[in-house]
Amino acid sequence: MATQSSEKIAFAGLGAMGFGMASHLLGLGHHMTGFDVYEPSLAKFQALGAKTASSPREAAKESNIFICMVANSNQAESVLFDSETGAVQGI
Repeated sequence: MATQSSEKIAFAGLGAMGFGMASHLLGLGHHMTGFDVYEPSLAKFQALGAKTASSPREAAKESNIFICMVANSNQAESVLFDSETGAVQGI
């Protein structure tokens, strides 16, 4: 299924659930940039044609949608609000 318009989406958390979700969005034609702390997940996502980032902030910079799919609230807080790498800081 093709989308009528593609979005620039940043996706943090390419684990058991997030990888499938992000891959599906990529398959729909969206421009995806992924971030994960686990390098093999980034390599696997990049092999599908997505961009990868070294931090949530880098992933979010040129995206108009940010999805955070991590395991717990501590991880979500870090992804979003870390003073050096958080997606929300500095935007």
